[in-house]
Amino acid sequence: MRTQIIVFGKQTMELVSVLKRVSRNEAWDVFAVFDTEVAIDMMHRQNINMIIFVDAEEMDENKLRKIGTILKEDIVFLNYSRQFSVEREAVALLNRQRLEKQPVYSFADNALKYINWNISLN
Repeated sequence: MRTQIIVFGKQTMELVSVLKRVSRNEAWDVFAVFDTEVAIDMMHRQNINMIIFVDAEEMDENKLRKIGTILKEDIVFLNYSRQFSVEREAVALLNRQRLEKQPVYSFADNALKYINWNISLN
């Protein structure tokens, strides 16, 4: 299944730039959304894995975070900043999420229980 990402924010050149950079990854379906209600509708209808906020208003961001975690508890949120590579940060967050979902197995074996210990204290 392909990773689905919403790039959310005001319709600015910054959002278009982020959209172009994130869309380069062929394993991702990326959608630009400018309206909170449209983003909520997409979260209902599709399996959205990540929302990247670019120049979003605080009220809209808070609303999407609250509703997003209710609809899908493992959704990932990323606030875009010019200080990091958005593509690398998105990959890192999605990989961390995938690793946290994987089960961890632990095997314990007492190898010494099959040894016959004939110890005499005389």
